[in-house]
Amino acid sequence: MAATVICLASSKGGCGKTTLTAVLAGVYATDYRVLIIDADAQARLADGWYDESRVPANISMAKADHKTIGAMIAEGRKNYDVVLVDVEGSASLTLANGVFNADCVLIPANKSTPDLRDAMGVVDLVQQYNAQGGSRAYGVVWNRVPPAIKSREMDNTAKAAIDAGVPIIFEVCERDAYRSMFSYSTTLTKLDKKEVPGVGKALEESLRFAEAVAQAIIDSERKEVA
Repeated sequence: MAATVICLASSKGGCGKTTLTAVLAGVYATDYRVLIIDADAQARLADGWYDESRVPANISMAKADHKTIGAMIAEGRKNYDVVLVDVEGSASLTLANGVFNADCVLIPANKSTPDLRDAMGVVDLVQQYNAQGGSRAYGVVWNRVPPAIKSREMDNTAKAAIDAGVPIIFEVCERDAYRSMFSYSTTLTKLDKKEVPGVGKALEESLRFAEAVAQAIIDSERKEVA
């Protein structure tokens, strides 16, 4: 059975694509063989996070660019269960190729007008590809959301997304545990709860996040059949 390919895509940096890729990798590695394709020129996952001795054994890492990303995804489909693709935060061929070859496109965004504007650009790209054939699941993942009080701008941005018909897949809170994955070069599942506060809540949220992604893929497949 071919792997499911999930691309985390945004045309701007700073929205948390890399962090969410690491979060999902940890969840999926519990049961599946996971390949992460770091297609960001900064290589924060491949060079700054991935340590084979610290991450679960089921996680592998590879680098790609706009020339190699398509072939690497195709190879990953044959040898893994889940392929996670982190593309650079710009409107580039790498992003376009990652989206084109994905089964599901997650669009991380902070709850701000600039982030929503960029997210809607990626939504438009996915819709164009789907119109040409295919049923890529897609949607925005609100990221770095304060777990308590939210600003008026955040509320207005969320409403604007709904009014524009932008699919929202999940909302991920701002948590120290997510940043700690990079301090310790590992996944949430391997963080020491005695050293890192809030790991339990982050793990619970990451599982719900993965479930929301799975549901988005199921819903997209049902639409194609219908």
